[in-house]
Amino acid sequence: MKKQKPLASIIMPCWNSGRYLEESVASALAQTYAPLELVIADDGSDDEETQRILASLDDPRIRVLHLPHGGPSAARNAAIRAAQGVYILPLDSDDLIEPPYLAEAIEILERDHTVGMVYAQADYCGAQTGKWQLVPYSMEVMLCESMIYVSAVFRKEDFNRIGGYDETMPYYEDWDFWLAMLELGLHPVRLGGTYFHYRKRPDSTSLMQQRRAVKEVLDVYDRIVERHEHLYAAQVRLFANGMRKRAMQQKGRVERLQQKLVRLQTGGDGNRWTALGRQMPWAELERRYAPLFVELGGAPHPAQLAIGIALAQAEMGVSDEEMLCQLEETPSLRRFTGLDDGPLQFPPGFMAYLHGKLTEDVMQEIAAMLRGEA
Repeated sequence: MKKQKPLASIIMPCWNSGRYLEESVASALAQTYAPLELVIADDGSDDEETQRILASLDDPRIRVLHLPHGGPSAARNAAIRAAQGVYILPLDSDDLIEPPYLAEAIEILERDHTVGMVYAQADYCGAQTGKWQLVPYSMEVMLCESMIYVSAVFRKEDFNRIGGYDETMPYYEDWDFWLAMLELGLHPVRLGGTYFHYRKRPDSTSLMQQRRAVKEVLDVYDRIVERHEHLYAAQVRLFANGMRKRAMQQKGRVERLQQKLVRLQTGGDGNRWTALGRQMPWAELERRYAPLFVELGGAPHPAQLAIGIALAQAEMGVSDEEMLCQLEETPSLRRFTGLDDGPLQFPPGFMAYLHGKLTEDVMQEIAAMLRGEA
């Protein structure tokens, strides 16, 4: 008698995402793997379209939980605890997956019990398209930044061992969860197929409602290290190497951009930022990169602000502190970055935040764009 395959559960937190919900549900139910259930955790949606679509879902594989609004971590936890599957795949209600995803991931998890999470190659859909340049997994990088998106497949028993997502963390709860998996001695595997499509929304990402202050981001980083103290202590050399490489990469970005800016500069010292600003493809930079800077939602041109400061710092070769002083003292430089001529107030850790967002891959894309190669 052929052994019955274990049930898999796709869990979908949903908050006012009616515009994308039907497409995401369809991609979940199109999986080649069976048996399958889809547990949707409605996180207190008050949008009429979302409620209409949830009420119209008519498939025996779907269950809908109606919850008070508590955020994505609470919704994911509630859905996973209600799920009956052996294997879990979280999928946000605006993202998409390809049919083979679950089948290939579960095959690996069934075969190798040292594997804790399986994810796939990914790309962007929606307001921005193109390949998501995921770097190959390494513990060194994982200790410094999250490199596995939330929609990876894992065992429910491991979720129970960890205790779920920390509902008190304002963000990076998925990174925190994966680090807890590593502490269990489990490791990740990435599939070769591009099976996950992350939606870039025109409202500057689905987390626009949760605009993050830079200080809060840094506080969460501190908390991550504290929560996984034993993992970081055991891997302290890798962690130090990873942070050192990030610093070297930043230095390399500065040098490359400095060379580019030397070629672009025109005019005298008094108007060089005005002249350079006219040559910059700000509209295209804003279209491509504004979603990276949801924390800068109060700025009229978040990508121009972030990239403009990075370019100016590279050209001048100054420290972070001096860069902020230059912005205070140079009106034409402020206009180059999209700021007005009023008084400036940057939160603590602002420059560190910019350096963290403008990764090596992003800076290479920007440099290629300025060379006319992208």
